[in-house]
Order: sequence, then structure tokens, then C-alpha cells
Amino acid sequence: MGMLKYSKEMHVVAMYCGKCKKQIEFQIPEDVFQVERDHYPFTFRYIHGLPVHSVTLFIDKHGDIRGTEFDDAIKLSQDVITSLLERHFSSELLNGDLNKQALSNTHTENTFSNNFVPDYSHGILKKAKEKYDHFQYHEALTLLVNYDSVEKLTLEGQLAFFLLQIELFYSLSWFKDALKAAEWVYENSKKIGNYLVMLDALLSIGKSSLRLGLLEKASDCILQCDSLFPQIQDLPKPIIEKRKFVFNYNKGRYFWQIGELENALDQAKLQLEGSINYGNHTSTNNRYYFISF
Repeated sequence: MGMLKYSKEMHVVAMYCGKCKKQIEFQIPEDVFQVERDHYPFTFRYIHGLPVHSVTLFIDKHGDIRGTEFDDAIKLSQDVITSLLERHFSSELLNGDLNKQALSNTHTENTFSNNFVPDYSHGILKKAKEKYDHFQYHEALTLLVNYDSVEKLTLEGQLAFFLLQIELFYSLSWFKDALKAAEWVYENSKKIGNYLVMLDALLSIGKSSLRLGLLEKASDCILQCDSLFPQIQDLPKPIIEKRKFVFNYNKGRYFWQIGELENALDQAKLQLEGSINYGNHTSTNNRYYFISF
């Protein structure tokens, strides 16, 4: 605490990080202080560094920092995945008897039968998604880890929150955590019959399984994904094409890992075509992953 400087008005923290071996500076988002809480001090976790680690601030009801704590990558990933799995979809979202009244409470332009399209328009989610799209994974995860009002989001917002956390786990190479979280989302999405989110979760399960060398699980996911695409045909084409891009990536990587290079190349060509069609500019490296042979 002796080496910490804090501008309470600007919510800017400057301190020495023993894991980075250097001075760090960051700003606590204003949104954090606008949440009504039952208990103080509350925690704010700032995620940074390579390997990724965190500093946790303990903040009292007056906005003053009362203590700090540092966690390494293993402790951080364990805490974040535990926090995710302890969260839950709202009772409305998990209601297996989802009906028109529930649907009417969502954004109609984003709703097609029971296929809720993840919605990133909410303030925190929008900021986190923008950080993710610009490869600022630490900053994006920091925003989500410190967000305490998931249950107040729309149905589509809740889905976006959980799916984005999975993508961040994967992007940070937390493949076991990404797999565990994706399996959790898949099981919950089945309760509401949301084929789109089931597909998204399965695609993430497949990606993570491939990185972990779980080829049988990955193969099973590929088959399940293939059977789900007909269930989302009422969605706009760009939404479908984006999933097909990831699907072709998973198939290509699977074929590559089992040594079927010709099939892997065929999938890479489909992936390249799909990425051009739906305008994905953030996956350039993935497009040419297999074509580079």
C-alpha cells in the first residue's frame, strides 16, 4: 500500500507490480462505483501482464482503497472460472417453458423463434466486445470480471456476457477453462432450446478440445454442430456465415491434427471464402492457417 498512488476523483491507480517488476497505472471504470452493494469493501480486479496475472483492490463505500492483493495466472484463472460457474442465467432465461411473454421482453429485431442472438449493445458489454475485437483481452476480461449485474441484462445480453467470457478464456490460452465454461453454457442453453447458443457453445467446446488434444470430443462436437445448422436457418445470413467460418476452422484443424492434410486444405479454402463473404477482418491469421502448407 505504501507504493500506491490513487486519484480518487479520476479513479486512477498507480502502483508497483511485483510480478511485472515495474510501475503500472490503470483507471477503475466509473460504472464500478454506481452499483448498489450489500457488502463493503468490494473488490475490483485489474488483469494485465504476460503471463497474465491480476491485482485486486479492496474498495470501501467511500471509494477509498483499503488493501491490495496480487494473484498469479493459475490462481487468477481458477478464480475467474469459479466466478463464472457460480453465476447463472436468470430464472426467466432458464425457464424451460419459455413462451411469447418472455420473448416479448426482448429486442424483437434480435429474436428469431427461440434463437436469441447475443446482444453486445449494453454499455459494459459493448466496451468489452470492442476491447476483444482489438485484441485487448486483458482489458476486456477486466471489464467482465468486475461486472456484478449480469442478471439485470436482457436475455440476449446475458448470453453475450457468458459467450464473450469463453472467447476471452480461449484467447488467453486458458483452454481448460474455456472448455469447462463452454460445456456449462451448452447445458444451460439446452434448457431454453436456444439452438444458436448451443451451436456457439459447441463450437467453443470443439476449439478448446482441439487445443487440448481431445480429438474424440472434438470429432463429436463437429458432428453435433453439423446437425444444428438446419435449426438456425431463420437467422440472418451473416450470423450463420460467422458460425460456419468457425465450424470450417474446427474441421480443418481436426483433419490437420489427424494427418488428413488434403481434407484440411479443403476446409481452409471454405474458411477463406467464408471470411471474405462475411467480412471478418480480425481472423486474418486463422484464414491462412492451413493454406500455409
